[in-house]
Amino acid sequence: ELYAVTTDWTGTNFLGLKLRWDYEKRIVWISMPGYIEEAIHEFQHPTPASREDAPHPAPYTKFGPESQLTPPPDTSELLDAAAINRIQQIIGKLLYYARAVDSTMLVALSSLSSQQASATRTTAQRITQLLNYAASHPDATICYKASDMILYVHSDASYLSEPKAKSRIGGHFFLSDKLL
Repeated sequence: ELYAVTTDWTGTNFLGLKLRWDYEKRIVWISMPGYIEEAIHEFQHPTPASREDAPHPAPYTKFGPESQLTPPPDTSELLDAAAINRIQQIIGKLLYYARAVDSTMLVALSSLSSQQASATRTTAQRITQLLNYAASHPDATICYKASDMILYVHSDASYLSEPKAKSRIGGHFFLSDKLL
């Protein structure tokens, strides 16, 4: 037997996700209590001195003809193999949580994942900021409510918005009860 499999007939636990149901109102809350605390402990990340409310640095806004240029390449010192491996572990650990319940981390994780193979001191600083953000907001919960709304998606792409990344796609997802 490779894995122990259990069945939760109450519907309150699924793949590490905690589900809280209100069947009358047709609502479910999904969370992963303790996941971030365990990750912070696993990676021995110290408690941040002050609260961090941004998962990644805000981009510098520059107007004019150069505003569409790719940020300059990171020329800070490359990390050793052990530090790169640690960064890859942190990204993997937080990516599961971000996809499941805290999408606010996804942009930072996307950017960091494109840098992880040749991580630098700047990458390590950004990982520290992300871990500080996670420690400051450890128990995200996402709520889904059944409705008659329609999901709409407006998507777009950008070119050369991240170093060594040819393009990046994104979208604005929203629900509406009106046909658009």
